[in-house]
Order: sequence, then structure tokens, then C-alpha cells
Amino acid sequence: MWTKYFKVVNIVPGPVIIQGTGTVDFSDPTLSVDLCQKLFENDCRYLQITDEGREKLYGKTTTKNKRAPRSRKKN
Repeated sequence: MWTKYFKVVNIVPGPVIIQGTGTVDFSDPTLSVDLCQKLFENDCRYLQITDEGREKLYGKTTTKNKRAPRSRKKN
């Protein structure tokens, strides 16, 4: 399922006309992961890769920067 690897951003999931690809229905759970990856690599503004997608498709893991909380200055 492609939604484990990508999420739709900036639009409501549904049919969208993508130049060079045609109509892509981002509400379709059976959409090909390969198609989503191709769209993502071509800078599709409607897809954002998830951490799981980055790890599975590109072998890269993300590390969350855990910074110590800032202390508040007291007046």
C-alpha cells in the first residue's frame, strides 16, 4: 500500500492531472508505489515521503534531533 511510504499534501486526495503522466487518483489505495516514487522523484508537489518510505525505498533512516528543552528566562 503506497500510503505507508507517501502522504498527500496541499490537496484533498482524489484525481489530479499530472503533466506527463495523466490523471492520478490519490484516493486510490491500490496506486502503484513505483508510480508514486516516480512522481516524488520528479518533484510532484502533492507527495511527501514518510520516514518508512525513505527507509524502504532509499535505505536511509532518519534520526530525530532531540534537543534539550530551552529553559525560560525569568524576569
